[in-house]
Amino acid sequence: MKRQSGFYLLITVLFLALFHGAVAIVGMPLGSLEDHVPGHAYAMLIWGLFGFVAAFFLWKSLLPISRNHRWVSGFLAVPANRFIAISMGFVFLASACIRLFALHNTPITDDETCYTFMSKVLFSGKLAAVSHPARLFFDRVFMVNDGAYYSQYFLGWPIMLLPDALFGWNGYINAVYAALTVPAVYGIGRVLFKERWARLCVLLFAASPLLLIGAATKLSHTAEIMFLGWMLLSFLKLRTTERAGWHVAFISTFAGAFFVRPYTAISFGVPLLAWWLFFCVRNSNRIRRRNGFLAAAVGACFLAGFFALIYGQTGNALLTPYRNYINYIIENGCRFSLFSSVGMAESFTLLQLSPTTALKVLVSALTRMNIALFGWPCSFLFILFAPIRKRLLALWLTAFSFILGFMFLPDPGIDTYGPVHFSEIALPVVFLSVAGIKRLSLLQHAMLKWRKIPVGLLPVAACCALVITAWLGYIPVRLKAIEELASQISKPVRAAEQIQTPAVVFTPRPYIQTWHKLRQGYVYFPPSNDPDFGNPVLWVNHLTLEDDRKLMELFFPNHRGYLLVWFKNEAYCVALDEFKDADKVPPGDIGGTGEGIDWPAILKEKSHE
Repeated sequence: MKRQSGFYLLITVLFLALFHGAVAIVGMPLGSLEDHVPGHAYAMLIWGLFGFVAAFFLWKSLLPISRNHRWVSGFLAVPANRFIAISMGFVFLASACIRLFALHNTPITDDETCYTFMSKVLFSGKLAAVSHPARLFFDRVFMVNDGAYYSQYFLGWPIMLLPDALFGWNGYINAVYAALTVPAVYGIGRVLFKERWARLCVLLFAASPLLLIGAATKLSHTAEIMFLGWMLLSFLKLRTTERAGWHVAFISTFAGAFFVRPYTAISFGVPLLAWWLFFCVRNSNRIRRRNGFLAAAVGACFLAGFFALIYGQTGNALLTPYRNYINYIIENGCRFSLFSSVGMAESFTLLQLSPTTALKVLVSALTRMNIALFGWPCSFLFILFAPIRKRLLALWLTAFSFILGFMFLPDPGIDTYGPVHFSEIALPVVFLSVAGIKRLSLLQHAMLKWRKIPVGLLPVAACCALVITAWLGYIPVRLKAIEELASQISKPVRAAEQIQTPAVVFTPRPYIQTWHKLRQGYVYFPPSNDPDFGNPVLWVNHLTLEDDRKLMELFFPNHRGYLLVWFKNEAYCVALDEFKDADKVPPGDIGGTGEGIDWPAILKEKSHE
């Protein structure tokens, strides 16, 4: 038996080696916003083939171990509190290590830069910064710059980023929020499946590359998953108790999710909210109605605060920052935006109601998520065996409601580490996968009990084999590709570390001008400045050499000016004084109408200060 297991293990190693060799030859391209990048699709196909075979033979090699009851007994003998603490520590450390060693503390999207800026604004006690008089130099994607300077995104996530600004954690707060989700995952699993299966839920959550890499960024999905996880646990608990606390917790966590990502909270939470409302009013139970009214009052307070924050930013409680950003870029002639013309901006809508487009987005998202979520060749495998029962109805409803809401978005999100717009569906998928494993376990036990194999170990062993295979095959390759991308994005910042400060660095567009042929990134603008523009290195848009020098003369006479230059895939900061012939320095790509800066208006405004 040991010889046979060794043979299966050898085949596993062989196919993993074949996968790594194939990737070394064809490369591992990262995905895109829309259609599959051909190279990325080929790499996923290769992983689907070699990864499945490797996982199968690893599962075969694990079967002798599954006959040993001590493994299960030892795993379950660990006290629950200690197991949760260990899992939380692993999630935090894994996410923090990915941020430090793979991402190099570098943003992978311009969204992260906006969140960082707004957390600094909030830390200063304001809802928006004051625009610089020479606004065109400071225009950037996703930022309103109409006198008030703030992001298009809602303030929930920047508020949660405040510890970063307060303690200088540089993005590691997301790893904390990921760790704080673990007790909720365990609690949900225990309510639905009891103790041993709750631990498997935690293991799947903690082993997900999509969730761990997401927690290593400054994107808002990790905090959203945390709120949704606790919301789901509160919902399951309130149905079995008369305590008002679970009702309040349910509404409060939904409000937290709504503050962070409103559309996500609605898409995920509407079925639960409707169910909760029906639960509270369906009969004459006075305690339930009292609890419902109390929770509704708490929710009303959160809603009032939400609109108050919008009013504080835009001056109109019904004018969201998203809509005001579109208004601003139209007014600004789409300069330094992702829209090439005013017409495109005017016709833009968040939801694409075409059934063909929606189906295309859904297929693209689910096929990518099928590998990106767990790193398996088939992350949705065990969902196929999950029963549709009342106990699991909340999971099925949230999953389908979420899909229905997000399939009508223009795209499934950047695919640097997965289709990020669909990240939150990971929550119901984890529990439905465990439900499928449990159902298979019961079937296997009924069929094979005469062989004295412990309950559930065949399907659980298959799950473990898939997890191990992912961490030996797909995950290292994906992390290496992300590390190469992050290294490229960080080159201008590393170049700026070598210059004399205080300084102003003028950056052409796009900010990263030479991408690796397999690594398309989504950082088009430089790092954000401090709200008071007091950071040692200021990052601004390059217009023309003449305009750049005029900005230095009028506003930053004590700074030294530099132009970001790319040469042979390396970034350099070259002092403006070294450019003697202005004609040899090409103007920056302003985009949109291409209209230059209005210096007379700026000088007039400056004279009135």
